Amino acid sequence: MKSNLQIIRSEIISRFDKDRAAWWYIAYHYKQTGIQAADLVEFAKKVNRQFPELPDKMVWGDYLIPDIDENDINFQIDASPEKTDEIKRFIIHQALEHGFAVLAGEEILRPPTPCSA
Repeated sequence: MKSNLQIIRSEIISRFDKDRAAWWYIAYHYKQTGIQAADLVEFAKKVNRQFPELPDKMVWGDYLIPDIDENDINFQIDASPEKTDEIKRFIIHQALEHGFAVLAGEEILRPPTPCSA
């Protein structure tokens, strides 16, 4: 089952409290630069280490490919439906834990904001 999940730096959309405004900004103003950020490369490696049976390059069959840029990672997933769900849950959990936002379908998942005491 082919799927796609995008991890984005939460500060890019943090000024937007409405998802529609954040999507609009991402769609029309957010430019990718082609520079791979070290922290995102390390995050992608962590995800790929969790699923070593899936190649991180395009092959005939199942794969888990991170396309890394300066501010985001676009994970291309091709696996069984059950495996795809497992991969997505892991990526979402890890991304939010690392303070990244997740663009999942039409939904934007944002990391929890720290409570002030």
